[in-house]
Amino acid sequence: MLLCLVAAPACSSNSGDSGDEAENVEAEESDDEESDDEESDDDEASDDEESDDEESDDEASDDEEKDDEESDDEEADDETAKKDDEEKDDEESDDETAKKDDEEKVDLEPGKVPFEFPAVGKLSAEAGDYVLTPSRSVLEQYAKEGKGVSIYYTSKIVEVGDKETKVKSLAGTEYSMPNAMIIPLRKEEKVAKGDVVLTWWQSGSGMQRAIVTGGSATEPTVRYLDLKTNSDKEDTLKPNSFHKLTTPMEVGSTVACKDGSRHSRWVVTAAAEDKLLLVGFAGKMAAMAKSDCVGLPLALDASKIKKGAKVQAPFVGSYREATVARVDAATGRVYITFEGQTKEQDVAFIDVTSSLDGSAPAVAEETKTDDSTTTAKAGEIDVTKVKKDDPKIGYGNFRGSLSGGGVSGSIMLSIKPGKLSGNMKGTRNGEKWNTGVSGSARGATFSGSGVNKTTSLRVSGKIVGRTASGTVTGRINGKSASMRFSANR
Repeated sequence: MLLCLVAAPACSSNSGDSGDEAENVEAEESDDEESDDEESDDDEASDDEESDDEESDDEASDDEEKDDEESDDEEADDETAKKDDEEKDDEESDDETAKKDDEEKVDLEPGKVPFEFPAVGKLSAEAGDYVLTPSRSVLEQYAKEGKGVSIYYTSKIVEVGDKETKVKSLAGTEYSMPNAMIIPLRKEEKVAKGDVVLTWWQSGSGMQRAIVTGGSATEPTVRYLDLKTNSDKEDTLKPNSFHKLTTPMEVGSTVACKDGSRHSRWVVTAAAEDKLLLVGFAGKMAAMAKSDCVGLPLALDASKIKKGAKVQAPFVGSYREATVARVDAATGRVYITFEGQTKEQDVAFIDVTSSLDGSAPAVAEETKTDDSTTTAKAGEIDVTKVKKDDPKIGYGNFRGSLSGGGVSGSIMLSIKPGKLSGNMKGTRNGEKWNTGVSGSARGATFSGSGVNKTTSLRVSGKIVGRTASGTVTGRINGKSASMRFSANR
């Protein structure tokens, strides 16, 4: 203030300048404020833009998450649909399986068997007794398919019923079987050396007949008669696991039953009224009339079964004539040779007989008439006189046809001195069959057999000039067959 009083003009001048400066400062400050406001506005705008961008990003992220969720939902729906389809397929598969099981299920009336054989009443046995019986599956297979392989195994009775009996196998499986298909083994049996018993292979399995060779009356040592392999091996039987066989045609014995022009070998498994239930070659079962069967002896008749004697013995299930080479009574074996063969074969004496009561011979039966000729009989073949070594006999290869009883087919035979071989094939009711042939030939006559899982046939015939003709009999697919054939060289 004092300075301004002393130099008023200067102060006055400076005051104006100061005012201008002040205005300038204020203007600058104002500009700065405006600039700050603009910057603030720009910052706010920028912040808004960033906020908008962030919101946009958030929205985009939300959209992506939503899309992902929708995609996941769709995939989950697809998986659910796929699972539903799979479950539906499984249900349909289960339905089909259940339907198939229902279709395959076999309903059997209690006590009935799938053969022409009557039901059997309550067994003379009790819980804990040993029995011989096939498996339940074999029974059902016969009921459904009409065929099967029957092996009588060892079981124990669980409960005896009026029509069926519950049994338990040695492996622990329980099941019920018709009484007609169960063989009780009698308890407390006592036997002596040379007796024949019904039992099972106690070091193996399956029904067996055996001859007593020693041991005690209740625990005998035996040799099995139905067992070719290890037939020389002795076994010791458990108490109450066997009973003695004494009477022809009783359960457990061998019978020879008519089969066309021949007889087939069977073992009796049940007997009721006028019928026999049987098990035969390759485990096949059948029911036959008692009147069509011949019971074979259960004791060796040394006056008839001896060296050089002509006997009837089984060959692949059918009886043929054979010659006894020797007999081993201690082991129950008869050693034989079939016609046209030199090799000895052993058979159980309970399967051999001196006669089948007038039945047709299974193979050529020769009766000497003079030093140079023989009279040959072979089933239905006419008697033909030929020289034993006549070079005019037309041996060779023959081809032709066979027919009869709904069966038709072809036959090829190779016939040489002492030997027959060849093949047969054809159809029966639309089913094909085929089997090889082997056998023997002597003079102008020949005979042989053809056997496989479904076929068991016997061939016999003669050669006249360039033609071989004869008969074929046996079984094809479980049914009897009888045919005639003619083949040219």
